[in-house]
Amino acid sequence: MSTIRVNQVQDTSTNVAANISGGVVTFTNPPLGLEDGYKQLGTPTATTSGESVTITGIPTTAKQIIVHFMGVSHNGSGGNRTFTMLLGTASGIATSGYFSTAAATGAGNGQATSTSQFAIYYEGAASDTLYGNVTLNLADSSTHTYTLTGALRSNTYVGLSAGMCNLGGALTQIKVLASGRALDAGSISVTYI
Repeated sequence: MSTIRVNQVQDTSTNVAANISGGVVTFTNPPLGLEDGYKQLGTPTATTSGESVTITGIPTTAKQIIVHFMGVSHNGSGGNRTFTMLLGTASGIATSGYFSTAAATGAGNGQATSTSQFAIYYEGAASDTLYGNVTLNLADSSTHTYTLTGALRSNTYVGLSAGMCNLGGALTQIKVLASGRALDAGSISVTYI
C-alpha cells in the first residue's frame, strides 16, 4: 500500500484548491455540486383543498428531488383511493412513460401499478394521514429518465413505492393527487440538489 502525504493541492497553474492540516481538508472554493447542499423550494404547500396540488419552480439542473408529505389526506368521498404523482416539464404534465408500483403493508396488504402516473400510496382511506418522503433521482440526463422510491406511513400501514419515468425533458413541476378525491389536510414541501 502506498501513502501520499501533502499539505496542499494545487492546479497546474499553482492556484491553491485545498489545504490539508491535521486531517482536515479546507477548500479555497466549494467543490462543484456541494456549494449549498439541499435547497428548500419555497414554503410548504397546503393540501387542504382541491383534487390536486402542483408544485412548480423546480430548477432544470436538479438531480434529486425529495417530496415531503406532512399529514396529507383526502376527504374519503367514494371510498379508498390510491395517491399518485405526475411529473412535468416546462411544456406541461406528462401522462405517459411511467412504470410504477405502490404497495401497502400492515393490517392488510395490497398493491397498485400504473403506466400513466406514479402510484405512491395504495388505497388511502379518509382516516389515513400520510407522513414520509418520495424521492426522485435523475438516472439518465440524456433521456431525462427519473427513478422514484417512496416510503409513506399512515395509521397501521406503510406504503412503499418504486418506479421510473422517461420524461423526455427536464423536470420542473410535480403534481400530487388522490385519484379524484378532494385533499383535506396537511402539506407538501420539496427539497432538491
